[in-house]
Amino acid sequence: MGPKPKKKNAADKAAAEEAERLRLEEEARLLELKAKKEKELREQNEREAFEALFLQEKSRLDDEQQEFMQAFETVKKAFNEMKTLEDAKRDASGLSWMILLILYQWNKFLQCSPLPDPMNEPELNTHLNLWAEDAVGNDDDPSFDLLFAGLLKAEKLCNELAEAASLECDKQNAARELSLRMHLITLRQIILSKWDLATSRIVQLYDQFPCEPNENFHHATVTSDYIFGVWGNLTKNPRHKTIEYPNIKICMTLPKPISLANVAIRMLYSSGETASAPYRYQNTDEHMSVVGGILFLDLFEMPEAPKVLRTMIIRQILSPDGKLKPIKYPFKKMSTETVEEDEEDAENGNGAAADTNIWPAQVSYEIIPQCFIHKESAKMMSWDESDMCWSEENVGDVEINIETGAVKFRTTQFRPTALVQKTYAEFPFQDWSIEPSGDCRAVFRIHGSVNEIIFEAFEGKCQLKSPMTPFLQDYVGGKWFNPALFFMVGAFFPRLPDFDKTLEIVYRRIELSRSQKFEGSEC
Repeated sequence: MGPKPKKKNAADKAAAEEAERLRLEEEARLLELKAKKEKELREQNEREAFEALFLQEKSRLDDEQQEFMQAFETVKKAFNEMKTLEDAKRDASGLSWMILLILYQWNKFLQCSPLPDPMNEPELNTHLNLWAEDAVGNDDDPSFDLLFAGLLKAEKLCNELAEAASLECDKQNAARELSLRMHLITLRQIILSKWDLATSRIVQLYDQFPCEPNENFHHATVTSDYIFGVWGNLTKNPRHKTIEYPNIKICMTLPKPISLANVAIRMLYSSGETASAPYRYQNTDEHMSVVGGILFLDLFEMPEAPKVLRTMIIRQILSPDGKLKPIKYPFKKMSTETVEEDEEDAENGNGAAADTNIWPAQVSYEIIPQCFIHKESAKMMSWDESDMCWSEENVGDVEINIETGAVKFRTTQFRPTALVQKTYAEFPFQDWSIEPSGDCRAVFRIHGSVNEIIFEAFEGKCQLKSPMTPFLQDYVGGKWFNPALFFMVGAFFPRLPDFDKTLEIVYRRIELSRSQKFEGSEC
């Protein structure tokens, strides 16, 4: 009878443990369910709070947009409802520029542009300083990817600066216009420095590019606003007489001294609408304007071939800051050169050895075809940085094919070069007229000393009507330009003397005719 109570106690104990386990599991399940419900409730509250905030912000932005449009319509309505001549004289100019400014700011807001506002001086200075310090790639990457990405934004900002400067010009705010144009020049100089850094890295790592044995190094690329080609003398072979690229239409014949020297040559053609901005201010009485674009010719030192030592590559660093090391040309004749060489040069028709002009380089490139060139004043010139003017010294044998745009010349100068002509070549005017073409718009015709130009002016913009060629039709046909940009693209059609002042006369005439209409009619 003794053992039976022990079995009963064991069974009761097991049942109690099982009941406790089930209780604990149920409590854990209930706690987990409670925590899950609390989490779902918390997430729902957060979501509802976010949606409420979103709706609140959307409502605020919609209200701001509506207020902006109401303000714009109010200004526009007031501008259109001016009835008296005194009202027009007092308010027309201010309101018209206010509308233009509002439209400009509104477009900037819609574009979400990362570029600075040209009217915001601190923001503009900060952007220029930061981009000037930015690298265009790493030391082991000779590609143009980062450079091209930055150039797209830089060219757009250049156009915006030129547009802003034109607005200040038309408002006769000379100080602000000068400041904007100086910023534009600074930005163009930064762009050129970026090209210098990219070029330096390419020639430093030229062995990473495909190159035929016993051939010189060359590399070229093209964008919408630039044509770039770099050549490095690896063979020092005088039989290499020409620099040519398979994909760009720029070439150069090599003078004998260069074909024997440890040098590299860069040819960079910049054809953007503001490419000639740094050369607008000239220290000369005879002001010249650029036709087409600027051809930068640079002669600089070529680094020695890299040496491979097992797992290491030793490269010659020509400049620690990555800048090019320019070389002055023509070279000075070394005293070690023999008299026989001089006699050989004389026999070959190269002239006296002391003459530094016996070894010019012949350069050929293409500008926009069918440009309207003032033949009497058009010249190939290089930019003299010291005198701040265009110079035709040591530039000759110029050939220009207007139909194809092919330009060929000889030079010993490695510096910015361009086809230029007198800015005021069409002066004095032979005849001019202005005719209304619609509400607040007019067609302006000017007959210069040689050519005639017809354009339409409307709301601070200009559109070319005549002359018109197939290229001009594709490039400027039907497009409206601000006065400054219209002046810059004017390299493709006849130049007018003091073009900005001419446009100022146009707008004054338009405002006068508009105010006379307000005085004589009920609007």
